[in-house]
Amino acid sequence: MSDLSKLLNERIERIVKTSHHIEPDRVPVMGLYQSWALGYSKIKWDDAQNDFNKELEAYGKVLEDFNFDCTFVATTTRATKIFDPLGRNCYMGSEDGYTMQHIEYPMMPDPEEYSKLIENPFEFTLNELLVRKYPNLQKGDAEKYQALKESLIEGQKFMGDVFKGINVSMEKYGMPSMLAGWYVAPVDLLFDYYRGFKGISLDMRRRPDMIIEAADKLADILIRYISGMNEIKGQEFPFLWLPIHLPTFMSAKQFEKLYWPSFKKVIDAVHKMNIRIMCYLEGNWEHLYEFVNQFPKDMFICLLEKDDICKAKKLIGDNVTIAGGMNTEQLFYNSKEQLIEEAKRVVDICAPGGGFIFTTDKILIAPNDVNIDNFRAVNDFVMTYGKY
Repeated sequence: MSDLSKLLNERIERIVKTSHHIEPDRVPVMGLYQSWALGYSKIKWDDAQNDFNKELEAYGKVLEDFNFDCTFVATTTRATKIFDPLGRNCYMGSEDGYTMQHIEYPMMPDPEEYSKLIENPFEFTLNELLVRKYPNLQKGDAEKYQALKESLIEGQKFMGDVFKGINVSMEKYGMPSMLAGWYVAPVDLLFDYYRGFKGISLDMRRRPDMIIEAADKLADILIRYISGMNEIKGQEFPFLWLPIHLPTFMSAKQFEKLYWPSFKKVIDAVHKMNIRIMCYLEGNWEHLYEFVNQFPKDMFICLLEKDDICKAKKLIGDNVTIAGGMNTEQLFYNSKEQLIEEAKRVVDICAPGGGFIFTTDKILIAPNDVNIDNFRAVNDFVMTYGKY
């Protein structure tokens, strides 16, 4: 076994052990970043999108300069080029040239169309909503099919590059990537793609039963989609990615009624498939911890954004693995001494018993999301101090 293969296996074992609440040799440290790697490496988004070797160079430079046990991803996760043939891109570049911003285009602005969505969500989405959203799908058959063909080619290339990046990361740097697929919870699917934030906020008050019924139908489609992920069934590593957006804006009562039934339906199905999940509990979830404690034990790694991670360790840390502890605002403004003292406090409270991964509280996207020297210093400190 080569030294890199040994290093890769040691890093994966560290993650797997802590995710089962077994103390590894030390606290794992995760690099939680996406397009930040481009800004750090001074490689523009457009250049990386048009030359995959430059994208590999950008993400590789981060691995050469920082110490991690795993990374969130090995390449960019925004397949922006698949939208160009369809006539409407859902992303726009920021002025810095490195960061992409999502543009919200709700497919279903009219709530009266819930009935069509509920009746047959797949056909309604494919035949009406996507055509409405993408102008080039409204043209003649020849132009429409050409647009779909070009979009599909770009999508296949993107997925090929994602897996190529994962392999390069492992083979060249001995660095595992945490994710091997993703999905969005049913109500978040309604929020993100169908109704938008304003629409779903109104629906929660004016037509909650429609949300419940539509989300249940979308749950069935998601389960069929996930059931095709045979490569990660029964695997301890890597994980299925689940970003969770809307619950931080919901009361516990709203969450239980509107979000939880379809969410749990998918979770139970994924659990039966023996697939593990890493989810991002966006915002603050403290008011929803009773539901987190109903997740199947040791199935989830939960990234915490605005929660008090030390309090979370006590309240949900026996059931799920928690990840976080490095506040990005503090990383930018505080001194190294202050940051190391805080990291020491977090490790002292959260490390015992396993079930803890040290990382930033937000996914790094823009070039100035963190102070580079502070980021490196805190990572290095935890790798030394966090030994069991």
